[in-house]
Amino acid sequence: MGRLRTNHSVGPFHSNTIIMSFKTKKQTNATKVEVVTETPDLSIVPRVDGPDILATFESKVAEFKDRALTLTVTSEDQLEEMQEAKRIRLTLRDIRTAAERKRVELVGAAKKELAKIDSEFKDFKDKLQTMEDRLAHQEKFLEYKEAARRVEVRIEREKAVLYFGELNPSIDLANMTDEDFEKYLADCEAARDFRLAEEKRKADEIIANDKERERLRIENEKLQAEQEEKSRKIREMEDERKTREAEEAKVQWEKEQEEKRIAELDRKAKNAPDKDKLIAFSSTVSRLITPECNTEDGIRIAADVHAKCQSFAAWILRQIEEL
Repeated sequence: MGRLRTNHSVGPFHSNTIIMSFKTKKQTNATKVEVVTETPDLSIVPRVDGPDILATFESKVAEFKDRALTLTVTSEDQLEEMQEAKRIRLTLRDIRTAAERKRVELVGAAKKELAKIDSEFKDFKDKLQTMEDRLAHQEKFLEYKEAARRVEVRIEREKAVLYFGELNPSIDLANMTDEDFEKYLADCEAARDFRLAEEKRKADEIIANDKERERLRIENEKLQAEQEEKSRKIREMEDERKTREAEEAKVQWEKEQEEKRIAELDRKAKNAPDKDKLIAFSSTVSRLITPECNTEDGIRIAADVHAKCQSFAAWILRQIEEL
């Protein structure tokens, strides 16, 4: 039996002393290792008494506590009380800052030691984990060997199955017995033969349907050509009718226009004597001489009469244009 004793000293803090007993017993096929963890002796671990240090600061504060809580200034004449309040405040500030510095010092040292402990134990754990992983691989050699054999079996069987079709992910080929696999492979072959026969049947149906569709296509094209020819003849007849009607309408329009022109010339010939008379009258009106007036109102009225005579003569000429 081997015995290992470890004692890690870490500055102001000491980790628990760990005693591990390793008992080795020879057996037929394996080595048995028993690990015994004994209760550590804490009496050798030096400690930093935080409460005692804090009590030291609290005892200093106690000297001023009652006065700090009762001192009250209510008048501007209490100058001594004001000075006393300042002295107590500065003293308490010094105690507070000293206590804070001590806290930072203790916490910093503790953090460093804790980090060191954490790092050392992590390295120790990683080393053991590496050894455990290697031994686990040796321990499970037969399992790994069997797993590798099953992989080879699975690959070979997958190749055989793929010859007849697609793989089924739900089928565990690697763990099948040879007899079960032969039956499964026979089923795959039968399924392949059925699938090929079904595909051929569908292909024959498609060919037959294609021939029927081709016959219908030719027949439809023939009917469509006949319909298009009939529609073309109808469009030609319709175009001829529209052309004929348009020509007839043009002749009729020209005839009506000629009749209107002759009637207009006849009307103007009949109205010519009256037109001449009205033109002469318009000329007479435009040449009328208004009397010469001397007063302002008379001159204004005479000018207005003259303007109206000219406007009236122009209106007569506009009316004559209709004759």
